[in-house]
Amino acid sequence: MKTLNSKTLKTCVMVDAENASKAIITLVACEFLKANGYDVDIIKAVADWRKPHDHQWETTISKLGIETIQSVSSRRKRNSSDIALCVQASKIIYTCPNIQALVLISSDPDFTPLVQEAKNRGMLTVGIGNKDTPLMFRSNCHVWFYTDFFENQPKKTTYKTLEEQVDAAFEMGVDRGSGLCSLPKLGQLLYRNNPEFILEEYFRSGKLSDAIISLKPKYELFTGSNGGMQVKRNTIKKPNNHE
Repeated sequence: MKTLNSKTLKTCVMVDAENASKAIITLVACEFLKANGYDVDIIKAVADWRKPHDHQWETTISKLGIETIQSVSSRRKRNSSDIALCVQASKIIYTCPNIQALVLISSDPDFTPLVQEAKNRGMLTVGIGNKDTPLMFRSNCHVWFYTDFFENQPKKTTYKTLEEQVDAAFEMGVDRGSGLCSLPKLGQLLYRNNPEFILEEYFRSGKLSDAIISLKPKYELFTGSNGGMQVKRNTIKKPNNHE
């Protein structure tokens, strides 16, 4: 898997909304990507929005500022959404030189040429799809995420503060030997515990790294030996009022 350095990447997220779920949009395209060095600048979702969709789409679109692209098929069994998505993505690839990464949320291998063209233009390509996605599509992406991890959500737990949510995620992800948890893993668990978690509601920058730094001295953020960001939880001694 291709990893990211400390530099954030200007990113375009293209969503095949005929197949993608609300959880994938929220967890991956927004907060998860931001926590892992992607500066999500553009999010577009393509579908025939006249058809019935999950009622949570309206909330998701509003929260993430998604631009919806209307696709209408004039012939039976012809998916014009694929064509519309390719057109929209191609415009970004050729007219937005500041965009450095293309995230494609779909399991459709017909988008393989689109991914290849983005790579030819020097963009980092990220794919998100189910386990039935053909190898040809998956192998052409620099980074591939399966949807299962994000779709199999546990029951939502209500937390009062950002610190409580970080505490719960850290407990789930910490390596008991080293006492460390990688920042990407911590981000995954935060959103897995609470699919509606929005970091900006707690921390203005929307960056998980800044949020962890704000929780000092309880939490410490540093670069590990492999170059990845690691999180450590320190034991804070409470003052003894009797001394």
